[in-house]
Amino acid sequence: MNRTRAVFLVLTIFLVSSAGGTAHAMGKKRRAQDTQAFPVRTVSVGRIYDTGFKLPDGRNQVNMQQALPILLATQIADGSDKIRVAALGGTPARYVISGGVTSFVAEVADFGVTFGYKPGTGDVGNGSLQGANGKVDVRIGELEMDFHVVDTSVTPNVVVVAKFASARDLGVKLEATMDFGDIDLGARFVYDSPVTKFFRRALKKIVERMSEDPQTNFRMDWEAALTRVDFDLKRVFFEAGLRDGIEPRNVFTVYDGDRRIGEIRVERAELDQSSAFFKDDADGRLLKSSRQGDPVRVFFKQAP
Repeated sequence: MNRTRAVFLVLTIFLVSSAGGTAHAMGKKRRAQDTQAFPVRTVSVGRIYDTGFKLPDGRNQVNMQQALPILLATQIADGSDKIRVAALGGTPARYVISGGVTSFVAEVADFGVTFGYKPGTGDVGNGSLQGANGKVDVRIGELEMDFHVVDTSVTPNVVVVAKFASARDLGVKLEATMDFGDIDLGARFVYDSPVTKFFRRALKKIVERMSEDPQTNFRMDWEAALTRVDFDLKRVFFEAGLRDGIEPRNVFTVYDGDRRIGEIRVERAELDQSSAFFKDDADGRLLKSSRQGDPVRVFFKQAP
């Protein structure tokens, strides 16, 4: 190969490689897509089933209504990115989660004592540990929980999602060693005793199943409100952000009462607020039609 031909070959390879690189670098960029928003839904804890039964010490009455709401709120906070519990005792949210333990039967094996609750029967206690001292082995034979979320904005209320968990879902032996003399209140049996872990496990399973169910996204409509309309920036701001699961390019609809103004696309999400601009609003007409306090909504009609 002569020198002229070699130089020509090298130049050809370089130009082809450069052209390929330039074509890739200058190629048409993929347009970022708008995304469906799935904000976190806020629920209130509503009615909890009253499964009153006495412990085998004969002194303490167990009422799930006192302790179970606290355990439920904790499990939702720890285990769900789609549901949040409103402050207990605060202003009720649109969606309310209700339910509780539907069946609980345990036995103190060495003493032939049973205690607990069954629907239609009530307290199923049999035998007593009065006078017994120290720790005993407790084995749970039945543990069932049933919870549901209802939409209270309609009459009659509509059940959005319902989930169930039982002892067989927990994957562990339901056995514990405990001293009933350490339990000074019946509620403590639920929230602070060796069997508390089983109540927590069952609640965790229910929360997981609710979060995984498409209905928690597609039947629980969501709403926030505009906090500011900035005509200089041509942006609106609303009262939800990263903590609510909002992400850039999420799309929402702004209303004036029940009148639809238009769609907004999130530009930036901060912890507790987001900024957005109206789509298809070159003349600013939609921006001028919006006001502080206007609702920002996501409506879902059906699961995919």
